[in-house]
Order: sequence, then C-alpha cells, then structure tokens
Amino acid sequence: MPAQFPTVQGAVEAAQEGDTILIVPGTYRENLTVAKSIALIGPDRDTAVLDGGVSDAVTVASGGALVLKSLTVTNGREGVSARRGGQVWIVCRKCPARPSPRS
Repeated sequence: MPAQFPTVQGAVEAAQEGDTILIVPGTYRENLTVAKSIALIGPDRDTAVLDGGVSDAVTVASGGALVLKSLTVTNGREGVSARRGGQVWIVCRKCPARPSPRS
C-alpha cells in the first residue's frame, strides 16, 4: 500500500477497476467497503491483518468483486460479506480454520 494512503480504505477508494493493492505488513483496524473490482494482496497471512473490531471487517457491495490473498481478516462480526451481488474470492494455501472471537 503506497505511503500516500494512511488507510486501506483510502487506497481502495483511490483504486481503479482491476487494480491490485499491495498491503504492507501491519494490523489495520478498520472496516472496508468495496464497490469495485480490485485485489488486496498482503505479503503473508501472518504479517498483514485486517481487524474489523467486532464490526463488519470487509463488505463487498453491489457491483464489487474482491480478491483477498495472503492476509488475515479477523474480529469482524460477519468477517467478509458480499451484499447485493458483490463477489469475493479468497486465495489461500494451507489456511487453518480459526474461529473468529465473539464478544
């Protein structure tokens, strides 16, 4: 994620259809809304974390298509959700099934 975007959501909003956003290592405590076709790719699932803070972590809205690769989405009430025709692809090798903590 380029330094000019202090948040992942800021990078999502600036992205064009078909763009790939490379996430640098870190924990991002924010909730994303995606309404376009993009990819979010981290360096690996242990060092790039989207923490939803017990709210919706990632919402893909109508017309959006999101590829998630090499990052962890955690603490989201719904985790990753697709609404009104949104599409999500999760690319993962050797993904452990880890339950999401509930509050």
